Amino acid sequence: MHNNRRQFLQGLAAAGGVLMMSAQSASAQSVKTRRGDGGPVIDIHAHWHAPDFVNLLEKEAGAHGATVGRNDRGYVMMNLPGMGSVFQPHYIDLATRLKAMDGAGVDVHALSLTSPMVNWAPADFGVKLAQVYNDSLGKACQQYPKR
Repeated sequence: MHNNRRQFLQGLAAAGGVLMMSAQSASAQSVKTRRGDGGPVIDIHAHWHAPDFVNLLEKEAGAHGATVGRNDRGYVMMNLPGMGSVFQPHYIDLATRLKAMDGAGVDVHALSLTSPMVNWAPADFGVKLAQVYNDSLGKACQQYPKR
């Protein structure tokens, strides 16, 4: 099983590299970017909590063993044994993220989930969380296809 998974992940990484190189050459021709060679500046380590994901956690995570509430600033907080998360606006709101990207000279963020992921949840709820997050990623890409 591990060998098949490792081979799958290696193949996925190789395919991603090819796609990334294709995207860079296509974007160099059509989009003015911040890099001197015309390629986009891509941050591949960009955590994002989709608003629908956070809303689902707020509504249903308590029924699955988490402690959920809001802090004095109104931010959703979630705690599990050994893990705590505060969902701050700059990790949720895409408009805020885009302004920060522009300020930092970043053209593209490869969005990824960070703590809490979905592996802490019982299987049915974990699948629901993953589906909501993945659907939100798709919507974000449609809304901001070049970012």
